[in-house]
Amino acid sequence: MKNILIILSVIIFSAIFTVNAGSQGMGMMHGKDHGAMWSANMQNMDTSRDGKISKDEWNKYYDNIFTRIDMNKNGFIDDKEIQAYHRSMTGSMMNGGNREMMGKSYVAKMDTNRDGKISRDEWSRYHREKFKKADTNRDGFIDKNEMQAYHQSMIKD
Repeated sequence: MKNILIILSVIIFSAIFTVNAGSQGMGMMHGKDHGAMWSANMQNMDTSRDGKISKDEWNKYYDNIFTRIDMNKNGFIDDKEIQAYHRSMTGSMMNGGNREMMGKSYVAKMDTNRDGKISRDEWSRYHREKFKKADTNRDGFIDKNEMQAYHQSMIKD
C-alpha cells in the first residue's frame, strides 16, 4: 500500500510539474533520474525563488492540488476523483484496476474520520505532517538536500 501511495505522490508532483512546465515533466517522470524530477517540482513549489520551500509555499502547492482533484467542487476528494485526475494527467499509462486501487488506497491513508472521502482539512493535515517529516533541520524550510532525502525516504517506506 505504501508503494502505491509513493507512486501517486510522484504522479501528482509530476502532473503539477507537467501542467506548469509543459511536456518536460512527464518525460522526467518516466526517466531514471527521479532526483531531477523532484528538483524540478521543488522549483515549482518555490514561488519566492529563494532555493527553499517555506511552509506557506508547501501548503499553497498542496491546496492547489486539492482544488484540481476536487472536480465536482464539493470540498471533498473521493477515490473516483483521484482516479479521474490521475487518468487526466497520465492518460492510459496505468490500467483501470491499478488506478482504482490507487484511488482507494490514497483515500484510506488520509481519510481520518473514515467517511470514504478526503476533506480539505484532512488533506491539509496530512501534508502539513509531510512537511514536518521533510524539514529535518526544523528551520521551517525544505531545501534541496532535505527534498532529496525526503524523496529517498518515501521510496524506502
